[in-house]
Amino acid sequence: MYSKAFPPSAFVSPDTTRDPVHLTETAKIVEFILCYTHNERLPDLEEHSVAFAIRFAEAVEKYVIHHAMEVCKLHMK
Repeated sequence: MYSKAFPPSAFVSPDTTRDPVHLTETAKIVEFILCYTHNERLPDLEEHSVAFAIRFAEAVEKYVIHHAMEVCKLHMK
């Protein structure tokens, strides 16, 4: 719902949920991304290193999470 990179749940069937999806991002980046795809308080990007912020920015651009992209843009300035 909060990303254009993933298909809606209506397109998921029991056959498609059996094979795991291998992501190139670390577990910490994926966990951080998931915070931006749920209705909860957003984590503070300033608590992380610049290297983490860059990896996070690349990931949210890859997965088209617009509001996270805007947060990254503000932090990069």
